[in-house]
Amino acid sequence: MRKSVVCNLAYSISNLSLQDPVIEDYSSQMRFPTYRSDRFYVAVLSGRWGGAAFNHFVEYTIFKPNTAANSLFNCYCVRWQDLTYYIAEVPLEYQETLKKMARVIGMKICDGIPTYLSGGVNPEYFPLSGDNVWTLENRERPYDHITPYISEVQETQNIIEGKGPIIFN
Repeated sequence: MRKSVVCNLAYSISNLSLQDPVIEDYSSQMRFPTYRSDRFYVAVLSGRWGGAAFNHFVEYTIFKPNTAANSLFNCYCVRWQDLTYYIAEVPLEYQETLKKMARVIGMKICDGIPTYLSGGVNPEYFPLSGDNVWTLENRERPYDHITPYISEVQETQNIIEGKGPIIFN
């Protein structure tokens, strides 16, 4: 049986504030991708710092918008257990490249899927699962809850502008 990556819900929720932007409810348009063995999937909780920067880093470095390569990159926004996740989908041969890219921005890709534990019984597993579905996590817990978000906004802007990633401190 594959490992499960247990989401630290208390930590993730503690990062939210009343000043976070209001997001429209597009849940009726959200869908999980269909698992394919020739694809590599990286799931990340939308509120995890570094998650958005990682997806932008991958797209703007390897699968540049307005190029033929961009058709090989898909990013899904899905709801599961009342939380929003992003799932990056790329050809399987990019697995090692994505692992290296995650390390550059202070992240790691863990072998396992998000798993929800409630009351310690009957864990619920992420609806998308398979050998090529992994989870994006932080290498270290950030010291504070504000700086990583500010850094991520700048990081994402640098990537989109072609200035490349900087390493999160």
